[in-house]
Amino acid sequence: RSCRQRINNETVILNNTLDQRDLTDIYRTSYPTTAEYIFFSSIYGTIFF
Repeated sequence: RSCRQRINNETVILNNTLDQRDLTDIYRTSYPTTAEYIFFSSIYGTIFF
């Protein structure tokens, strides 16, 4: 298994986890071309950096 395949698989797993936990990357939504990650949980009303 190549490194690229592993990273792609890990990205899919991360995105699925975010969807399952109802997390939204609010920074990515506002600034789609930059590489910062901030998640907001609508269930808990919490921001994760």
